[in-house]
Amino acid sequence: MSFRVTLDSVSYSSKPTGQDATAITRRLQAAGSTECDAATFCEHVKRGRTWVGGCYEPKRGAWGKFVGQQIFALDFDNAATVTVNGRPVKDETGHEVKRALRPGEAGHLDPVDALDRCEQLQLEPMCLYFTMSAKCPDWPKYRVVFDMGDALDQETAQGVIQSLLTAFPEADQACKNTNRLFFGSNGEVWECWRLWDDAG
Repeated sequence: MSFRVTLDSVSYSSKPTGQDATAITRRLQAAGSTECDAATFCEHVKRGRTWVGGCYEPKRGAWGKFVGQQIFALDFDNAATVTVNGRPVKDETGHEVKRALRPGEAGHLDPVDALDRCEQLQLEPMCLYFTMSAKCPDWPKYRVVFDMGDALDQETAQGVIQSLLTAFPEADQACKNTNRLFFGSNGEVWECWRLWDDAG
């Protein structure tokens, strides 16, 4: 089954910087969406390439008209902000310092447990992959990607995102916009779609 998604053509072996993200965004805006299937998408992610679930008409320097979204994702950072005397600790760049959540600590969700919950909710994820800043097994940071089967309009897509975030309160609740950049992986990609494909 094919679907449309917005794919970047450049591979990264480490998490892209803010400057990289600006360049990635400009390339994606100009390119518009691409038709692909689950195998092609997973290979794209394995190569450290960025993607956006929302599809837009190509436009230079800005996002064009929204035309639909079929592919959605949730981020699981398993992280907590480091605090001293109730205040967040910041690094030299002004970003809050994070630490890994321990298993059993509120907000922690193991990747296998995330897939178990998907099964309980009768959701069939396309894949689960570990992000570039993951330090497994001590700090599993990962992303679960879903194919909703049909391209949805923007209002419906926003509703799907909200429903997924409600079902997975451990996920990064900031992942709400249809043009959010999702970076690729430089590690493992669990191709869940192959299980559903074999079962079907």
